[in-house]
Amino acid sequence: MDKLKLETVTAVIVSDGNNPRILNQDFLERNDIVPAGWKEKQVIVTPPFSLVEYEGFSVQMEENKLSITAKNVSSFAWDQLLPKVAIRLLEVLPHVSYKAVGLNFSLYAETIIGRDAENKLIEQLLTKGDWLNVHGGITGALVELQFRKSFPHLNVKVGVRETISDKGRQLGGYTVMANFHHDFESKNVNERIAFISKVAEYEKEIHQLINSLPMFKL
Repeated sequence: MDKLKLETVTAVIVSDGNNPRILNQDFLERNDIVPAGWKEKQVIVTPPFSLVEYEGFSVQMEENKLSITAKNVSSFAWDQLLPKVAIRLLEVLPHVSYKAVGLNFSLYAETIIGRDAENKLIEQLLTKGDWLNVHGGITGALVELQFRKSFPHLNVKVGVRETISDKGRQLGGYTVMANFHHDFESKNVNERIAFISKVAEYEKEIHQLINSLPMFKL
């Protein structure tokens, strides 16, 4: 089995009426949104966009959405902190019209890298046929899986990480981007909070799905 490492988790809350100018370190600490004593790395405050970034964690506010991101997930209990911060923000700013919520996960594995990883993805997830030989032959694929029969909708993209440098195109290992999306009306306060609170459960669901894909089985 190819072990994928969780890299980032982001909760995105669609909303109307945010005032990004209120977001700063003092606002977050004074309202018990982030732990006391956290040292900020970067603070940007502008009318359309504000960001407070810590070591491995950030809170971002735009006029139409909030984004809370855990980047260094192995260094702290992100599954407790991220929903706490997101839910506390909603409590502190109840006048804002909150709507849909997205829970986003980024995972990566280096157990197979480069052309071997890309070839295995093509062999395991794409149907064989002459179409693979068009234009000199297929060289890569980004496969998107969609599960939208009920909420939350789930979209999963599976591919191979690619970087462009002075040395040209370089391939890494498998990358997986997963999004759980749930629409809400502004009045669905408790339902929205319950969905955000389950972020750790959805992370487990992603691992179960990934481990069931042919390319990740033993």
